[in-house]
Amino acid sequence: MIERHVPAGTEGEFAGAPYAVKGTLPAILTKRQGNRGIEGIAVSPDEQFLYFIMQNPLANPDSAAFAQARNTRLFKLDRATMKVLGEYVYTLDDPRSFRRDPSSKQSDPRISELMAVGTDRLIVDERTELTTKLYEIELAGAANIAASGWDDAATLPTLEQTDLAAAKIEPVKKTLRFDTADHREILGKTEGMALLGDGALALINDDDFGITGARTQITVVRGTGIARR
Repeated sequence: MIERHVPAGTEGEFAGAPYAVKGTLPAILTKRQGNRGIEGIAVSPDEQFLYFIMQNPLANPDSAAFAQARNTRLFKLDRATMKVLGEYVYTLDDPRSFRRDPSSKQSDPRISELMAVGTDRLIVDERTELTTKLYEIELAGAANIAASGWDDAATLPTLEQTDLAAAKIEPVKKTLRFDTADHREILGKTEGMALLGDGALALINDDDFGITGARTQITVVRGTGIARR
């Protein structure tokens, strides 16, 4: 461990750590739901910016809000200073739209990976247990809510409880690039992705150590339209 970046105000929880602890992240992130924290992280191709996204909406103000929420948060940081430059809203899909395992639980869809294909252009792995959708998103045109009232725990209703259109908050634009529901040979829990040198996309699943009998599967797909530009 070289240094640890934590939500502002929580530095004291790491007293005595043998590495630097810096409260550079918004304090509102302490509202994360258990086991649904920062899940995807990516570096811009020019290595100037760091992006990360929460796996699910925050439990803000409580877990009941988390269970119903679709608005999750994506952050952009300056790598040199680790200062937050932007905070954006990514809207999760309706759980009934995941064709291999549709459900009525909004907490079933989650984000498992993030990949930068350009400055402020990212690929998001949004999935359920059996279905994974890869969306290309752009930060341009989306509302930057960093350091706004939406980062204040006293704000009610919270971002997680808010209708974005009514609040005039523009989320990031999503363009579907790949859906594993069209490829039944791909196993569930696709949680890793990488662009290969020839432009093909490599995907890998989480086999949970094989506890349930799952196996590791690496799949290479072409024709997704995903490319660095």
